[in-house]
Amino acid sequence: MAPFESPSAWDARLNDAFAAGDETALAEAYRQFSPMVHTLALRSLRDNAAADDATQEVFIRVWRSRSAFDPTKARLPAWIVGITRNVITDAQAASTRETRKVLAAVELSPDRNSPPVTPRRSCWPTGCCWTGNWSGWANRKDPFLNSLFMTT
Repeated sequence: MAPFESPSAWDARLNDAFAAGDETALAEAYRQFSPMVHTLALRSLRDNAAADDATQEVFIRVWRSRSAFDPTKARLPAWIVGITRNVITDAQAASTRETRKVLAAVELSPDRNSPPVTPRRSCWPTGCCWTGNWSGWANRKDPFLNSLFMTT
């Protein structure tokens, strides 16, 4: 055995069993590789809950895309690491999008010292709409409302 090489119970039989759709091979892959997947996710995402979610997503993707796994091209552990990298990238992109949304909402929120903002347009149950100025009422078809709110 070479230095830094750990003995693994993973062998070609398990690669073939997984490629054939054997659920016990998936269970064995999860048992052996979920700690590594979780560690990679935790180091990249720096959040335990996000790492848990990423680990779950990795093994969901592993199982759903098992038909794409080719044991002649790579061993299953290497394939799982590749999927892990993709899931981490997706989680980081989602986190970045959420952060941008929050920052945009903070920029658009009114200053606490400014007066409250009146809605630009609000509809009343009668069907009449406030457009932001009183002259807008004069354009309505109801003569009574026009007489009340007519501006000169």
